[in-house]
Amino acid sequence: MSGTTDGGRLFYSTGEASRLVGVPAHTLRYWEKRLRLATYRSPGGRRLYRAADLDALRKVSALLKEGYGLGAMRDKLKSVETGTPPGARALRSLRDGLRGLADILAGESKKEEAE
Repeated sequence: MSGTTDGGRLFYSTGEASRLVGVPAHTLRYWEKRLRLATYRSPGGRRLYRAADLDALRKVSALLKEGYGLGAMRDKLKSVETGTPPGARALRSLRDGLRGLADILAGESKKEEAE
């Protein structure tokens, strides 16, 4: 698991991560959803995986082979840091807040135009 050479790149696409972990891409997406793994997203919304994410996904695969269910696995994975680069969650929250504010302002602007 850890120590596997992934080429030293910063990010890997879903297809590359799938190949490196040894499971189909749809399995990665399913694990992400069920285990609430936070993968990095490009500005266009595409999933990008870091080496730490690949290590976590390899751990998921190994735990499944050991007989763990996905529900029980969440506790086992708490020690594995995955996905979101530092500050990314805060930036997403800020972005979402700004979008909400922009929607409110757009609604106010339309009301003023209608009057």
